[in-house]
Amino acid sequence: MRGGALVAALLMTGCSELAQRATQMRERDAIFVIRNIHSAETEYYRRTGHYGSLSDIDGLLDHSLATGEKGGFRFTVALAPSGYEIKALPVQAGAAAHSFSSDQSMVIRQR
Repeated sequence: MRGGALVAALLMTGCSELAQRATQMRERDAIFVIRNIHSAETEYYRRTGHYGSLSDIDGLLDHSLATGEKGGFRFTVALAPSGYEIKALPVQAGAAAHSFSSDQSMVIRQR
């Protein structure tokens, strides 16, 4: 009986660690996408003189982001008179521990 409880405890620990690593990987991917959006915004601004919405810059991004969702996150770009704000929010509660935001300063903030 004691051996079975030990095995169960080890399995639970292993599953928890795997889930945590998967969450960390999704969050790293979200940060990578935010950086790609910054690059697209910079190029769009160079071409047009203003920043663009996610649909405006779609041709400058990976087409898998066309729906605004990728890797368990929903990405939005809100335009402001002096710039833009990117938000990356988990699509499902518990799919990621954090959400992220950034703006034309290119500083990525964990929320």
